Amino acid sequence: MKPPEKAGAGAPPGAGRGGANGYGHAYSLSESQHAAVELLRYWSVLWRRRWLIGGLTIAVALGVGLYLRLGAVKWYRAMAIVTPVALGEELDSQIGENPLGGMSGLGALFGVGGPGDNVVTAERYIAIMQSYNFGVGLARRNALTPALAGARAATITPWQVHMLMNARFSTAYDYRTGNLTLYFLDPRPAQARAILGLYLQSLRDQLRGEVTQTASAAARSLQGEINRTPDALLQNQLYELMARQLQREKLAQVQADFAFKVVEPPVVPDHYYRPSARGQATLWGLVTLGLLSGFFIAREWLAAARSHLAADEFAARGTAARNATEQDAAAPDAGQSPARAIEIMRREFSA
Repeated sequence: MKPPEKAGAGAPPGAGRGGANGYGHAYSLSESQHAAVELLRYWSVLWRRRWLIGGLTIAVALGVGLYLRLGAVKWYRAMAIVTPVALGEELDSQIGENPLGGMSGLGALFGVGGPGDNVVTAERYIAIMQSYNFGVGLARRNALTPALAGARAATITPWQVHMLMNARFSTAYDYRTGNLTLYFLDPRPAQARAILGLYLQSLRDQLRGEVTQTASAAARSLQGEINRTPDALLQNQLYELMARQLQREKLAQVQADFAFKVVEPPVVPDHYYRPSARGQATLWGLVTLGLLSGFFIAREWLAAARSHLAADEFAARGTAARNATEQDAAAPDAGQSPARAIEIMRREFSA
């Protein structure tokens, strides 16, 4: 009589363990139940190491926060608020009604748009201040390279100066109020405020130079037309236009708030702008927490995977040995000894 088979004998790997969860369940788990069990297993792994994970997370966060608060370089941000004024609008308001009407005059010469087009004007001002020639010329005229580059001042290239200036300079336009806010970063508050003031002055000087140059060229062109025109009525109209261009040129030279009005001059808050010790400490604490949790979960997953692979290999070896035994018992050779037959029967009985 064949003895009863051992529990689990001949069953596939994982049978009697609730599928592949390995927790001894007597029934098969659904996918959602299996996921819940795995989640609880990983949570228990993290909970057993909560003091290590929490301690390292707090230590890293405190270390980063103390370093940024006490040892890191503090950057201060100067700010200034201006209201851009469309050049055609500003000069026409100073001169009076244009005899040609509409968008003629300097606004038409520049192609800036109609009166009140401050958005386009602000975008143009921003493009000028962020251009290569503006930044490099500003640094060269005011000898800013040593203050900005420090020890690299002797080897820094003009393009690197341009990139350095743009990295510290930024703008923000308020479409509701029409104000343009300018910012400049520097470790020294006084220098940040001074450089931002140079930005404003250089922008005004460049715009004033463009207007005076254009008005002067227009006046010379009108003078040439007057000399070539025999019609007295047309000459009078051209003289009036030339007078307006000369008046524009003189107004641009003497007007203090030309091109934009300064709402708030450059100022630097008392507190530094960056680095943010609290924000960086929180960020690095979360990064440390994530890395440690991921490390322990990955290690647990690898250990479980190796265990399942070892169990499957052991089961495969047992199946192969059982198949070999059955083949030997089913086809014994003629010269088999009684001792060999008894050994085969014993192995079959024990299996």
